[in-house]
Amino acid sequence: MQARGTSMFPFIKDKDSITVQPFYGKQPCIGDIVAFERAGNNNLVIHRIVAKTGHGRYAVKGDNSKQIEICGYPGS
Repeated sequence: MQARGTSMFPFIKDKDSITVQPFYGKQPCIGDIVAFERAGNNNLVIHRIVAKTGHGRYAVKGDNSKQIEICGYPGS
């Protein structure tokens, strides 16, 4: 898959080749990079976990972004 955008720059650059794979039952941790679908538009987003908010939800943001989003983790 090819990255689009600069929200994870400089770790992931626009048009970098990336691989997405499941956590296989392991819980994601702060600092992990995760893929999630943004609510309402089904776009796949790659961001870093910056905090656990409880009940299987995480605060995530791009390394080059100030905006924090909340996403859920299936199975949590």
